[in-house]
Amino acid sequence: MALWLCRLDAPQEGATCGVGGWLLPTDLNPDGVEPPSRWELYQGCGAGLPFGLDCRLVAPFTPAQERRIGAQLSPWLVQERSLRLQGRPVLLVRGAAHFSHQRFGPRGLRLALNAALRQRGCDRPVLLLCWQNDPILDADAVVDGVVDSPSTTPLNYQVFLREAHHRGGDAGPWRIPAVLAPADPDRSPFLNASAERYSEWLQLESSWSEFRLQGAADAPVVLGSWLGHQRWWREPEATPAPPEPVPRSPAAQAAQPLHAAWGTQQPGNLALLVHGFHQPELRRILQMVSPDGLPGIDLYLTVPEDHFGSAITLLRDLAWPRVQLFGIANRGRDIAPFLLRALPAAMANNHRQFVKVHTKRSTHLGDGEPWGAHLLSSLLEPSFLQQLASELETNSQFGLLAPAGTLLPCTLSLGCNSHHLLALCEHHQVEPRSVLSSRFIAGSMMAGRLEALRPLLEHTPSLDAFETEAGQTDGTLAHAYERWIGVLAERHGWQVKELPGNAAAVPNFGYSWAQHPQSANRDN
Repeated sequence: MALWLCRLDAPQEGATCGVGGWLLPTDLNPDGVEPPSRWELYQGCGAGLPFGLDCRLVAPFTPAQERRIGAQLSPWLVQERSLRLQGRPVLLVRGAAHFSHQRFGPRGLRLALNAALRQRGCDRPVLLLCWQNDPILDADAVVDGVVDSPSTTPLNYQVFLREAHHRGGDAGPWRIPAVLAPADPDRSPFLNASAERYSEWLQLESSWSEFRLQGAADAPVVLGSWLGHQRWWREPEATPAPPEPVPRSPAAQAAQPLHAAWGTQQPGNLALLVHGFHQPELRRILQMVSPDGLPGIDLYLTVPEDHFGSAITLLRDLAWPRVQLFGIANRGRDIAPFLLRALPAAMANNHRQFVKVHTKRSTHLGDGEPWGAHLLSSLLEPSFLQQLASELETNSQFGLLAPAGTLLPCTLSLGCNSHHLLALCEHHQVEPRSVLSSRFIAGSMMAGRLEALRPLLEHTPSLDAFETEAGQTDGTLAHAYERWIGVLAERHGWQVKELPGNAAAVPNFGYSWAQHPQSANRDN
């Protein structure tokens, strides 16, 4: 859980609505430091939460005045309830134009503060923050400027969610995300703003900050308005317990996993990994890559247990010569069958190249059917299958290929998947921060070098670790593994690339169509 720091712009009454600390607006002038302008509010209703100063320089300073103001600020930073991040006292500064010098002014303030803090028994240096739209050279962290950017023109609220979904990694200075719920929605510059979208934005940025700080409990997010947050924040609902699995008979529980195999698999053949949940679509997939027209394909097929017999009949009808067929309980979508059955079997036969597909309907998406068709046609086109081997030969770093338009940042829907992804980071000893810079293949259909998937088998979960099927559209362990495939491939030095082609059939995930302000009236 991230640490929410809210700017206190009105009295705090009752519940703190998840807030973990306050930022008190404070004006600094060359004559000295007065108590923060919100200090009385804080003293009366701070609810015992820590506070930090959001200081604004209101007039030009000389170097001597900067040093003096630093010493005068130090008592506020060592109080029992003063805010600390990463163990350091925090000072947020704006009004950079009033420093005596662009570089040496902030440096003088920092040196004076640290000296005064040491005299007061604080051996940790100040954490100097600035706003994105009011930068200070050599600041320790930069707070997103959205909460301090009044606009006279309409802004599309969805654009901020688009930027959060597609934020990616953070290669520069430490960025602290910020979110804003308008204090007065009736006079807000935002179009398409809502409590639901505010919650989504807040969840996204909270997860991003947590990954950025390697899972730290004090990963900060700045809330721009207490009034707005108080109005739109809702207590998270308890996650409903998943439905209990259908009881299986003692005989079925004791039986060996369903498995049938025929033909002799060869390492030089393409490993075609298919999960066939929907039987009509499975027939179409197998007909697209008929072994008569494309020799040299070894099939690894997983199906729900109750489809096992009909799958054998289908394979015999289509005369597939080399097959390993697995029946598996309906958990974990296509990912659990892939991880636990198809991938280990293909690895055991030392295949070099693979294609992974599954039957896909995505009924929760209005354009789910054409998307599924795009993924399958991209990967099962005969000319592509014939060229895959040459790609492996010419590029030793080539790992995975994604259909056009499906290679997306792992920050997309990060809030829904952060719990599982952080657990995967711990199991595989991967720094959470690196996930932010990784990409994943949306739809989990791909092709490439089978060796690039080997790291997935280092810590394979049990089937019971995957949630019972309940129509979930995101946030399950299977959805996390959809992202994890790309994380591990890139971590081990494999290239993850996107095929050329028309990506028009791929859904516009994460408000990718939103713009300021041209599309502001489009409300999806």
